[in-house]
Amino acid sequence: MAKFGRFEFGKDEPVETYEGDSMAVQGGYVKILRGAPKKLFDLPEEPIAVIHLAQGQSVREIKDTQKSRARM
Repeated sequence: MAKFGRFEFGKDEPVETYEGDSMAVQGGYVKILRGAPKKLFDLPEEPIAVIHLAQGQSVREIKDTQKSRARM
């Protein structure tokens, strides 16, 4: 399952986070969905969240960016 975040312009940390399988934009709203996309399988998609973004906000997938650190 992927992790998605709602971000404000210029911020590195999300204001809110959501867990789901996919994200879709529809009519000014962003939907976070759980389940297989209907195009691939005949399984229902369950909406986890529907987000109306304010100006300067975005939603994007949060990737695990942990980097190994050298110890001295």
